[in-house]
Amino acid sequence: MKIDKTAPTLNVSLDQSVVTDRNHQLVLISAIVKADDHLSGVASYELISIVSNQSDNGKGDGNTTQDVQGAEFGKPDTDFLVRAEKSGNGQRVDSVTYKAVDSAGNSVTTSQNIVVKHNNSKK
Repeated sequence: MKIDKTAPTLNVSLDQSVVTDRNHQLVLISAIVKADDHLSGVASYELISIVSNQSDNGKGDGNTTQDVQGAEFGKPDTDFLVRAEKSGNGQRVDSVTYKAVDSAGNSVTTSQNIVVKHNNSKK
């Protein structure tokens, strides 16, 4: 009998990893999560957090709050909304983190970033 001491593998990709400014609208992001464990099998995976490098209501971002909506943390949630806005110059980066646990209790986390850029084109 083999004892599983190895964490599962966890691959996360996002259908949109770069969002250009869409007048502060919420944009649907879908994650593709693939967890695998050849010894004991994957017990679960879950969305742990979505953390931004900018405050929820920063200067110059349209005076809106709740920049992340519809995310069910602690659940295998793969669809959520992020607001297409940023504060001032530079880019906003939202880091999306998932965790997978195998049947032996070994775990792994991985993160992917969503970059929100300003689009200077006039619509």
